[in-house]
Amino acid sequence: MNSQSFLFEAKTTYDQNAYRALVQLMLRRLRRWPRLAVLSLGFLTLAAAAYRLFTAPSFDVVAVVLLIFGNALIIFSAFAEYFLVQMLGAETGKKHPLINRYRFFESFLEIAPSCGDSSQIPYEQISRILDYKGYLFLFVGGRSAYILSPRSITKGTEEKLRDFLNQKLSARQNASIC
Repeated sequence: MNSQSFLFEAKTTYDQNAYRALVQLMLRRLRRWPRLAVLSLGFLTLAAAAYRLFTAPSFDVVAVVLLIFGNALIIFSAFAEYFLVQMLGAETGKKHPLINRYRFFESFLEIAPSCGDSSQIPYEQISRILDYKGYLFLFVGGRSAYILSPRSITKGTEEKLRDFLNQKLSARQNASIC
């Protein structure tokens, strides 16, 4: 492939800021219910523990276990963003964070990670693109998301890249750009 045939290029470092934006997008905009369900379960468990503690005639081990479990659920849901960002950062390495190079060709997107083989993704496989906290999140299929920092564009401009992506995805009804 001729290196001059791509239209846009960007290199995004998957650092704490990128992971924080991804986790916040997932927990605050796309998948709110699981976190709210865990938080609600934590409060219900605490209520059950309080009921058992105050109505039991003697020491109740089950109430203490419910109390500990309820507190753990609440703490986990309150600090879920922090825990998830730390886990993602540890997975890719803190000393050498993952850097993805994105090259946008006319018919596909080439993604080359700093450690691993490059892959080509036809634009038809991109289901949606979300703009959140200064990053573009490219969702491929139902299971993958790539983080693109528009500030890291080395060829082309952010505005032209957005227009290009709008053109590629707007032709399909099942794709969306937000």
